[in-house]
Amino acid sequence: MTFDYNKSIWGKGTATLKWSDPANVRLRRCMNVFSVLSEKAKILEVGCGAGEFIRALKSARPSWNCFGADISETAVNRAIISAGGGVEYALCGEYSLPYSDGEFDGVAIFDVLEHVGDPVVFLQEIRRVLKPSGVLYAFVPCEGDITSLWHLLDKLGQKHELTKRFAGHIHFFSRKQLSQVFENSGFTVESKSYAEHFIGQILGVAVFKAMARHAKNTGEEQLNNEQFFLASNSGWYSIFKKLVNFLISLESALFFLIPSPNVHLAVRNKKKL
Repeated sequence: MTFDYNKSIWGKGTATLKWSDPANVRLRRCMNVFSVLSEKAKILEVGCGAGEFIRALKSARPSWNCFGADISETAVNRAIISAGGGVEYALCGEYSLPYSDGEFDGVAIFDVLEHVGDPVVFLQEIRRVLKPSGVLYAFVPCEGDITSLWHLLDKLGQKHELTKRFAGHIHFFSRKQLSQVFENSGFTVESKSYAEHFIGQILGVAVFKAMARHAKNTGEEQLNNEQFFLASNSGWYSIFKKLVNFLISLESALFFLIPSPNVHLAVRNKKKL
């Protein structure tokens, strides 16, 4: 089954820095990487979905010129409707961005690299639109890494391609492979940090397993993991989710230098191809 990115749309809300927000760690790490940029910096999020993160960046730093691009026409249209904060959105190709060479001071990608057919070509296109000293922030889950619970389940024959079916993942990097991808793309990785070491991984697997059961019972072929997790926000279940998200944020803050499969990178556009 081909994954339909017009059917599954991520990022319909707006990320916050609240510790109970499942998006807060990625937003916080991105803002830290972008803290070196000027007040008038031009920022692009590639694979922005409906704009959750780029809206939050614009809200946090109103003086930044913020742009979002995605391959899903449905997601871009949803982002435009939800914008409300001066973000400009555009449809893009998998390996083509509708921007000039060296146009941006900063580019962000959240949970994108594992979706693209050729990560090196994709990153080279990002490098094209970055200024020579531009900075790239990337969050990439490395499901093929030895620290990954998904990696263990795969070895035990229990993964069942759940992340491919319900999230469109086609690459399952190790941390070493991920570094090699950036090196081959002409980037220099300046720093790495990590997140979701234990509780976050367990929750992720539990959500995908629950989706598989739901799909089997209903006959649905493609579900959205973000929407599935956020579906109920009432009563004790909502309180439980906030508590779990807080604990995930806490473990990510305490163990941010200890390797995990969930990798945050600060990358500079320095090398020549």
